[in-house]
Amino acid sequence: MDEPFLPPVPRIRLTLTQKLLHALLVNLPKFCRRTVYDFCLKICRKPYPPLPIYRLPFGLVLKVGSTNGIKNEACALKLLQNFRGVNHPALFDYVPTRDPNKSYMVSTWISGDCILDVWDSLSDTDKGMVVKDLQGQCKALRHGTQTLDRVISNAAGGGVADFRVPWISDKPRTFADCREFGQEVWIGMDHDMVPARVALRPIMLPIINRSNVPVSLCHGDIAPKNMIFPGGLKDWRAGRTRICLIDWEQAGWMPVYWDALKATWMELERDTEWFEMARHIFPEDRDILDADWEWRSRSGITII
Repeated sequence: MDEPFLPPVPRIRLTLTQKLLHALLVNLPKFCRRTVYDFCLKICRKPYPPLPIYRLPFGLVLKVGSTNGIKNEACALKLLQNFRGVNHPALFDYVPTRDPNKSYMVSTWISGDCILDVWDSLSDTDKGMVVKDLQGQCKALRHGTQTLDRVISNAAGGGVADFRVPWISDKPRTFADCREFGQEVWIGMDHDMVPARVALRPIMLPIINRSNVPVSLCHGDIAPKNMIFPGGLKDWRAGRTRICLIDWEQAGWMPVYWDALKATWMELERDTEWFEMARHIFPEDRDILDADWEWRSRSGITII
């Protein structure tokens, strides 16, 4: 039996109707656009309550959230506008407000099945193709954006405030290089409160102290809940679509291994199906995943 076919990643762009609507809206003052989106909150339905996401006409979706998160996602989608190889929603509009807990982002609506919702319907062959699809897209994102000349930051260029490193969430900051960032990710190597630090040092210090680790644009939350089969599982199985990565709020300019770490950080056991899939999606980062698991399981430091 032939292996299922993966089509090329489609070119991401607005439809003609969306372009015309965008041309009308972007010339309005921001307070007018805020008024439009405030009205949309009252009349549009939420496809995934209680998430603050509202389905709009013309194949669009309105997302409401904190200025930092929404701005960061909008910046990530803008960075991806001219990039080929990753399937993602197209940015339509971003409007901040004076309230730091409320900003608006409009993007294209991806109609289809969330992978998390249909996970139990996936065959072993399907899951193998999920790995292949994501492996290709993640590799394209890594190799298409990696550099040695960027500080580590969120997608908007601001400080890192990531769930995986909760001890810096209150004071987000940028990092000069991957070594400095690694010291903050895998803390405790010189702390008396970590009894396993002596055993962990030979494992973690070679990872932390690696030189010339590139920085690339990372999604920051690759998980089944943030992936869509556009058109539905049936269309994807037939080779008509590619997985679409949604929810780029955690995106950033991070060490190239970051998406592998973030894809597995919620796994509480090493032998889960998703953890094993992640090892195949990110084959270049298996040593990082192994070292990270040793740190998570032996340091006694809680990140979840």
